[in-house]
Amino acid sequence: MAYETLADGSLDPTGQSTDYTAQIIYAYTFFGFLWSTFFVQDFAYVSLSGTVVYWYFYRDSADAATKLPIFKSTMRTLKYHLGTISFGSLIMAIIRFIRIAMMALDYYTKKYQDKAGPVVKIAIKCVHCCLWCFEKTVKFITGTAYIYTAMEGSNFCRSAWLTFTLIMSSPVQLLINNFVRLILSVLQTVAIPSVCVYFCYFSLRDSGKADPIYATVVVLVVALVIARAFATIFEVTISTIFVCCTRDKRDYGSKYMPPSLKDAYGFSKKEKGSEGEGAGAK
Repeated sequence: MAYETLADGSLDPTGQSTDYTAQIIYAYTFFGFLWSTFFVQDFAYVSLSGTVVYWYFYRDSADAATKLPIFKSTMRTLKYHLGTISFGSLIMAIIRFIRIAMMALDYYTKKYQDKAGPVVKIAIKCVHCCLWCFEKTVKFITGTAYIYTAMEGSNFCRSAWLTFTLIMSSPVQLLINNFVRLILSVLQTVAIPSVCVYFCYFSLRDSGKADPIYATVVVLVVALVIARAFATIFEVTISTIFVCCTRDKRDYGSKYMPPSLKDAYGFSKKEKGSEGEGAGAK
């Protein structure tokens, strides 16, 4: 008897057996890979955020001065924040796993969708879009929560709530901050590899090297990895400074904020405006 595939209407993706042990093991292993990947990324994020927080609040303190801020931040993360990182990375891994499972379901049910008509296809595409938006939203909340964790040492849920209320107090600055971060990320990720590829290809071609395209591809991959790493550092730094400035303004009256940052975020104008209103009231 011939076995049907999932795309033909069977619930068996292999078309050979109804034993799903192998598929479960594959899914378990893949989920573990996703969780480990997000954990490593988030660990680096918290460590770098802690370094920026340390600089912001203790840059003028002679007692707190250190030549190895990233090392100290990494040690603090190892000692105090592994549980928070594990929980946050688990949430991201679950969401990404659901997205990939939905992609697989979409792929293996093409014939069902053709028979059901365009409504089912549109519904599945809408689900893909909603899951993508949901993942991006959770990723943003998780990232800002990590910044507050590095700043206060609070757990994930409390950090997410405190950061949400803090950032919502300055929505315009948040929008500008995200726009600047996006522009810098795109410029770095696109411009640096493009320049490297351009000079590599034409230098090898003009020197008479055979098949310069292979070396150019290697340069492109390496340049992309390095450019993306630097772009990530800029993104984390900009986001952390924004959260620090917002909290400093709310809780400490901009005590630690440099004048240049006050002007950049528009806080100095608000302070002058409030002083003018107070003077007029008198």
